[in-house]
Amino acid sequence: MVFDWNFQRNGDLIRRALVANASRRRLRDPQPSLACDCAPTSEPDEAQPVVVSQHLVEQHAAQRPKEVYDWTLIGVFQSHAEARDAVAPSANYSSTKSNCTLCRTLERHKMSTAYYVCRCRPECPKFIKILQCLFVGVASSGNHVSVTGQHGECAEPPRGYMTKVIQALAEELFELGYTPSRARHKLKAKVSADNMPSLDTFQNRNTAVMMGLLVTAHFNNDVEETKMFSFGYSSVDGRPFVGFGGVTGPFKVGVSTKKLLRLLDRDPKTFVFHWDATYKIDSLAYPILVCGISDIARKFHPVAFFLLGKESENEYTWAMSSLVAIYEEVVGRPLRISYVMADAAKAPALGVEAFYMELGVERVLMCFYHCVANVHKRLAGTPLKTKALVYRHLYNMHYSRSWDELQYHWMNALRAWAQCRDQSWRWQVYHTPSGFATTNNPCEAFNKHFKAVYTEKCTHGLCATFVLLGEVVEEYSTFQASGFEDVPAPSDKLMYRALRLVQYGLLELVPTEVVPDLAEGDVFVRGVVPRHALALVYAFEYKLNRATVEETAGAFGETAVDPYEIDVANAYYYNANTNNVRHESLASTYPQPWYGWRVRVAPGELACECNYFVKNAYCCHLVFALQALNRDIKGHANIPRNFEHGGRQSKQSARFGRGGGRGGGGRRGGARGGARGVGRGGGRGEGRGHAQVGRALQFV
Repeated sequence: MVFDWNFQRNGDLIRRALVANASRRRLRDPQPSLACDCAPTSEPDEAQPVVVSQHLVEQHAAQRPKEVYDWTLIGVFQSHAEARDAVAPSANYSSTKSNCTLCRTLERHKMSTAYYVCRCRPECPKFIKILQCLFVGVASSGNHVSVTGQHGECAEPPRGYMTKVIQALAEELFELGYTPSRARHKLKAKVSADNMPSLDTFQNRNTAVMMGLLVTAHFNNDVEETKMFSFGYSSVDGRPFVGFGGVTGPFKVGVSTKKLLRLLDRDPKTFVFHWDATYKIDSLAYPILVCGISDIARKFHPVAFFLLGKESENEYTWAMSSLVAIYEEVVGRPLRISYVMADAAKAPALGVEAFYMELGVERVLMCFYHCVANVHKRLAGTPLKTKALVYRHLYNMHYSRSWDELQYHWMNALRAWAQCRDQSWRWQVYHTPSGFATTNNPCEAFNKHFKAVYTEKCTHGLCATFVLLGEVVEEYSTFQASGFEDVPAPSDKLMYRALRLVQYGLLELVPTEVVPDLAEGDVFVRGVVPRHALALVYAFEYKLNRATVEETAGAFGETAVDPYEIDVANAYYYNANTNNVRHESLASTYPQPWYGWRVRVAPGELACECNYFVKNAYCCHLVFALQALNRDIKGHANIPRNFEHGGRQSKQSARFGRGGGRGGGGRRGGARGGARGVGRGGGRGEGRGHAQVGRALQFV
C-alpha cells in the first residue's frame, strides 16, 4: 500500500510510540500515549492483537476524507496555447508528470497533469485540469481539458486580452526580428480588431523580465569579445541593483562589447569622442545615450550605449564614470581622451568636466551645427539679407586658423552679431587637426540610421530596447565592424562636387609656364567663380536661412539671368553649403590669387592653401590635381587599368587609343585616351570636353 507523505509521517510516530510503550501494548491499553493528533479509536477485541496497518488506514480515512471531483471534458486541443485560451483567464497551482494514459501507442512516454483555478472573477468556483501528452509528433493525443465545479457561465476575458495563441505567434515574429508594432500589424490578418491587444501589451514593461535580462547579461571576465554585456550596476545574489524611477532613482544601464571598447585603446589624439542622446526609441520615452569615436576620415564607430531614465548632468557623469570603469576592467589601462564633442546643452559639457584630469581632456568641443541652430532661433523674423550677413561672419569665425584670426573676424562682426563670445565656444576648426569632424554629424547620422534600420521609427518596450541594444553592439563587433582610419579621406559629397565642377569647367590647372620654378609634386589649381554665382547666392541658401521663396524673390528684385548661367551657378554650389563654398576661395582672410592655389600632391604631403582644406584635409582643388596627374587619393601613381599589348599595334588603335590623350583630349580619343589626355596634357590641351574631364575624376 502506498501512502501520502502525511500518512507516512503519522505512521512512523505511531510505530515509535508503540515500541516505546511495550508494557502498555501488552496490557492492551485502549488509549496509548501517541505523539500525533490522531483521534482515539474504539476498544479493540481482547481475543485478537492490534493490526497496525489497518489501524493506520482507519485513522487516515477518518482524518482526511478523500475528495472526489466530477470532471467534465470540454475539448481536446492540439496546442497547449489553445487549451489555455479555452479556459482563460486561469492560473496554475499544481502540475505533475506521469506515464501517459491518453495514448494507445506501445512506446512509453510521459504526460503532464496540470491543475488551474479560474480567475474570471474572485468568487468563481471552477477548477480546471489539463492532461497534456508530451509525445512529440503527429501521434500525440494533444491536450485534454476538463472542468469541475462550474456554476453558470464564466465572465468573458477583457477586450484586448493577450491570449496564449497571440503571444505564441508574436514570439515567433520577434525571433524573426519584428518590432512590437510591426508584429502587431502582421497579426491583423489572423486576429480580429476586437480581440487584438494594444501596442502597450506587446511592449513588455515587466520589471521582473528586465531583472532577468540584467542578471543574465551582467559583465564577467569570461564573456566573448563580440558578445554583448551590460554594466553600470552591481548584482548581489542574482538581483541587480538598478532604479525603477521615482524614489528608487532613475534607471541607468550600459551596453557594449569587449571589441567595441578596445576601439578606444589607441592614441587619444587620433580620434574625437562623441556622445549624444536620442529619443523616440522606447515606449517610456527614456533617452538612449550613444557614445562613439570618429577617426580622421570622419567615420563613426559606436563604442557603448546607455539606457537612461532621464537626461541630466548626474546621468552624464554616471555614464562617463561607468565607461571609464568598464574600459579599465576590459583593457587593463586607464582611459585617455583628448577631444570630446557634444551639443550645445550644459549636461554633456558638465558631465565630462569632472574627468578632465583623469582622462587627459584637452578640448571640449561644441558641435558647430548646434551653434548654427541656436543662431537660427535668434534670427527668426529678421530679413534675409540680415541672416546672410550673420551667417557669413559666423562661418568666417568657424574657419579661423588661430585665436588671433578669430579675434579679427570677431571685431568685424560686432555690429552684425552683438553677442558675448566665450572661450567655451570651441566650434572653430583650429582646435583639432585637419580632417576631424567639427560637428556631431557622425553621431547624428548614426542615430538616424539606428532609428531607420533597427527600430524602423517605432517605439519599443524597455525590455525589448535592452535586447535590441545588445543585438546592435554585437553586430558592430562582427560583420558591421569597419576599420579605423589613421589618414584623412575625401567624402563622397566632395568627390561628386569636384566631378560637377570639372564638367562645367570651373576647375583648371595653371600651365607651368605661367608659374615657373615649381617644386616637384606642386601644381597650381585655379577655381573659377561663375559670373552670376554671387548674385544668385540667395537662391541657393534661402533654405539654410529658413527664408520663404517669396522673401528670396523680393531680395532678387527684377533680375533676369540666362538659364545656362543658372545651371553653371547650380554646379558651383552643388552638394555644398554656400558659406563652405565661399571658403574654397579664401586662405585665412585673403582671396584666391589670379594664378590659383598651390597644391601639393606628393604622397604623405597632400596640401592646399584654401580654408576648406584646413578644415577637411581635402578640397576640390586637391581632388582635381590628383586626378589630373593620374594619382590616387593618397598621392601615389595610379595602377594602369589594362596590360599593354605585347604585339604590334595597328595604326587605327594607335590613332584612337593614344593620340586623343597627347593631342589634348580630342573628341575621337577612346576612353583610355581621354583619361590620358587629362593626365598628360593638363591644362595645356585644346578642345577638352566636359565629359572627358568628368570621366577622368573617377578614381581607379
